[in-house]
Amino acid sequence: TRRSSDLSAYQTQNVMVLALESQLLHVHASTGNVLGRVEEPGNKIHNVVVRQDGLSFATCGSDLAVRVYDDHTNKLTATLDHGDGINTTGHSNSVFGLAWKPDDPNVLVSGGWDHTVLIWDLRVRRSVRSIYGPYVCGDSLDVKGDTILTGSWRHTNPLQLWDLGSTRLLTNLPFHQPQRESCLLYAAKFGTGAAQNLMFGGGSGRDPCLKIYMHTGELLGTMLLPSAVHGLDVKGLPKSRMVAMCCATQLTLLDMGAS
Repeated sequence: TRRSSDLSAYQTQNVMVLALESQLLHVHASTGNVLGRVEEPGNKIHNVVVRQDGLSFATCGSDLAVRVYDDHTNKLTATLDHGDGINTTGHSNSVFGLAWKPDDPNVLVSGGWDHTVLIWDLRVRRSVRSIYGPYVCGDSLDVKGDTILTGSWRHTNPLQLWDLGSTRLLTNLPFHQPQRESCLLYAAKFGTGAAQNLMFGGGSGRDPCLKIYMHTGELLGTMLLPSAVHGLDVKGLPKSRMVAMCCATQLTLLDMGAS
């Protein structure tokens, strides 16, 4: 089950969009009542993300496609599964990472087991650019401005920054591990609000942890955790910077204080 990435634009802010196997559920957070339901037959949904304005949400999963829905009607508005047939294609394996470009409602980015990150444009309803390399196995893909953050489930160069326009690799973030496969990434996010100058990555392995970075790429610190990090969300509030980590055995909250 995955929660939407940003619910702040909803008129009713205590409504969540959840994925459960092949179903999408709109759930009232306070009561647990299911307000709406959508089925994607033959697909296991791995991720669901709400657009910044709250008007659309998108899913990805085991059947290789990215789907976009109107949030008010729950109607499917686009199925993204191909490129131009020359320079870009669709995904060839399960898709786990999905993110909207916050300042452009027409652009999404996805990544998965095919070692490929695809940039989709809803105006042409296909992929327009691609990045080969990142091995995305969880909620470890994010976009801020024209920069893509990828977290790969691997030992070497797991956390990377890419230029969205040129698809050029900008930098490999430092991710020192005392032994091989100490922590393999399942989650990676940019901070928002008061935490907008921070980046985060977490995962599984012998030493599950959360690593925190400045926007300049400097490692601020490492927090060891009792179980694997499968997802995380970051909210910069006026008086605190909160990090919520969905771990294998618990939900962990980290209050980093004011910026």
